[in-house]
Amino acid sequence: SNAPIAPPRVLVLDDEAQVGEAVRLWLAPHCERVDVTTATEQACALVQAQPDGYDALVVDYRLTGALNGIEAANALWRLAGRNVPTILVTGDTDPERVRTAYASGLTVMFKPVQPDVLLQTLHELIRADPRHAG
Repeated sequence: SNAPIAPPRVLVLDDEAQVGEAVRLWLAPHCERVDVTTATEQACALVQAQPDGYDALVVDYRLTGALNGIEAANALWRLAGRNVPTILVTGDTDPERVRTAYASGLTVMFKPVQPDVLLQTLHELIRADPRHAG
């Protein structure tokens, strides 16, 4: 359905600060809140403080820390107590990594991400989220 959704609250996790900032600038006009983090620990702290604080996550696949984006998303879901709609963003072309990304069950988007496609995808994921199917 194309029912309008409330402006979403989005958490962005990308270890490149300027990428996160670009995403924030694209999404901010359409969102209630966009929080940008560059480390999994930082993202986890925000979700831990507010387990119900986010409608969607945008996570980079390749993070500098111990966890990749799939593992980071799973950690965030545990803290949120639910599978928060998540977009996994990757610049990878390696077939094995691309397969792993798709196998995660997350929605995969390839860099460079188009702002309008990102927003549209976020809206579709949030609409499909059982929590919003009222």
